[in-house]
Amino acid sequence: MPVENEGILERQVTSSTKNEIPVFYNVIFWNDDVTPMDCVVDCLVTAFDKDPLTALSLTFQIDSTDKGIVGTYSLDEAYERVDRAEAICAEYSAPLLITVEEVE
Repeated sequence: MPVENEGILERQVTSSTKNEIPVFYNVIFWNDDVTPMDCVVDCLVTAFDKDPLTALSLTFQIDSTDKGIVGTYSLDEAYERVDRAEAICAEYSAPLLITVEEVE
């Protein structure tokens, strides 16, 4: 919160704010053997800003390992991207499971 100090605006910073470590979250796509690969690639390109080649590579990784981290974001950003991806999945009528997990 800005405070005025002799005509100069300064930002008050509490000691807890100074020492807080930012928390990040992984967004994870889970393989379900039902969602079309085109849907997964579309989600990665549109909602997660991946280039098509990277999106295809991630899609193959998810298919072969049953899950894949598609990005690491702040909590708000992670859920915003998940919402966009779920809207794309709805267009495909695809049941892709997308989770958000705190980075340890």
